[in-house]
Amino acid sequence: MLTVHTIDIQDNLLRGLATVELNREGKSITKEGNIVDFKDLPVGEYELTVSLAGYDTAKRNIILTSGDNLVKIKLGFSVVKDKSKIKQAQQKLKALEYDLVIDGILGEETRQVIKQFRQDYNVNSGYDLEKGIDAFTYNRIMNQLTKSEINEISSVAYSQAKEVIISRLKSPSTADFPWFDYNFFIIDKNKYKIVSYVDAQNSFGAEIRTHFSVIFEVEEKIEENKRIWKVISVDTW
Repeated sequence: MLTVHTIDIQDNLLRGLATVELNREGKSITKEGNIVDFKDLPVGEYELTVSLAGYDTAKRNIILTSGDNLVKIKLGFSVVKDKSKIKQAQQKLKALEYDLVIDGILGEETRQVIKQFRQDYNVNSGYDLEKGIDAFTYNRIMNQLTKSEINEISSVAYSQAKEVIISRLKSPSTADFPWFDYNFFIIDKNKYKIVSYVDAQNSFGAEIRTHFSVIFEVEEKIEENKRIWKVISVDTW
């Protein structure tokens, strides 16, 4: 049996599940996980490839012997050093209201701002910024919504949620939603939640208040410059 154990170069757990591919004579077996077992393999030489977004891909030739075989793989961080990408990160940090010069140089000022960003947004990365911006931090910077973006998305999400709830009411024409009394939550990238209430008549003509929550997942259609809002769940009480 072959066991492949994958960690990062700092001996920490990976931020996600690695893809582990074992190849021999043109035939491959792929599994996902940070500790994976391959059983009933013939002895001999194999090519092992381990990959995970945000890390450099590791390749190693191994010789499998009879009995138990353990291979430990350490993945290094993918690092952003390109001047244009550093400039993009600086521009996004500026939009997030951090004070820094946009020059495409990862100098002391930019490093301090990125350290503050990590702290503000709970980015758990201990990578030394003297060597570049690690991919995890860079992606979090670029994907972080600004206040104006949050305001825009929350407004659209609320409008979408109202349409969903109206379609479920006994008397849709009597629906009365609050203008601003709603809560907006960012669950994950492109996944949002609206919590609010609506006053509307029931089937007996009595006005009742219904609280609701709607979770959406948004698909970005970049080529068509539009978003598709998909309802994931609806709860009412």
